[in-house]
Amino acid sequence: MEFTTIWPGWYRGRTIHIHAMVHFSNQRVLTTQLMFDEKLNSAVMAKSPYSEHTGRDTFNDDDTIYDDSMLMKITQEDDGYLGVIVFSADSDKDGA
Repeated sequence: MEFTTIWPGWYRGRTIHIHAMVHFSNQRVLTTQLMFDEKLNSAVMAKSPYSEHTGRDTFNDDDTIYDDSMLMKITQEDDGYLGVIVFSADSDKDGA
């Protein structure tokens, strides 16, 4: 799956992230979040227009939901970034 978006924002108590769900045969088989490297988050948030939104209070290390498995691999591409992650979903929910 591929989509194009702006850099996501943040809200109090959470680090920068994107919510994601995977559906198979009309059933949701995975609900997760996608995270970004904190060094890159800081670089992006230092640029306009993001720099106008101050007061960010939670970073990856302090986020209670953050897990390394949610971290996307990010590379710079043209005038933006490409984020890649592999999801693993148990489509028949049999635990295998």
